[in-house]
Amino acid sequence: MNYIEIENKYLTYLKLFDGIFVNVPENSVACDVSFNDFITARHLADKNCFRRVYAISRKEIVNNDKITTISYQYNLAYSLTRIKCDFLLSLGGIYNFQPMYDVVHAINKCMNVGGKFVFVVYPEIFDDAGRDVLYGLSVSSEIPVKEKLKRWFAALHNSLSHIFVNIRTESIMQDVSFDEIKDLFASENFKKYIFKNDNEYKRFFHPLNKAERKYCLSWNVLKGTKL
Repeated sequence: MNYIEIENKYLTYLKLFDGIFVNVPENSVACDVSFNDFITARHLADKNCFRRVYAISRKEIVNNDKITTISYQYNLAYSLTRIKCDFLLSLGGIYNFQPMYDVVHAINKCMNVGGKFVFVVYPEIFDDAGRDVLYGLSVSSEIPVKEKLKRWFAALHNSLSHIFVNIRTESIMQDVSFDEIKDLFASENFKKYIFKNDNEYKRFFHPLNKAERKYCLSWNVLKGTKL
């Protein structure tokens, strides 16, 4: 897959960057734990404030002078112990935070004092009539997708709150097409964690196949600073 194909695959993530404000000193070190084919890592590398970007990945090494690939070994917590950073970002890669409490402790250890993290966890979905699409699909399909995502968000928030004292929740809004929604939930970061198989994924989204509507994602975001 070439870079253009990767960009098209992760178009929703590319749109998210405009809503993420990165305020760190010059010559800072960033770490990407998004697991999205280095889309996030490349975005961070393009920012002048970062002299180095670590990208934890299960895949090949990326060809970029500013990006250092850290191989995912054993679990994410172990991989994080190999770095020190000033900024940690995850766009939709939170389901890889397992075992969660071990990963949260590793986040605390790998971050320098004053370091910041931004975790874009999962999106609420609304149509142009203001209806909660994720809830409606969960009810009609009897597949508790929204409940799973809410529980995971709450668990991460609680785990972070045990170590960090200044956790903030925010929202990032973006307009998307139905195809973008399907592609997002078909990605490795979501599909295998919230759907049992491909048939369940198709059944969940089937009611929207013929609906000609506009959609909006409202991403649930967790932010914090290591004091």
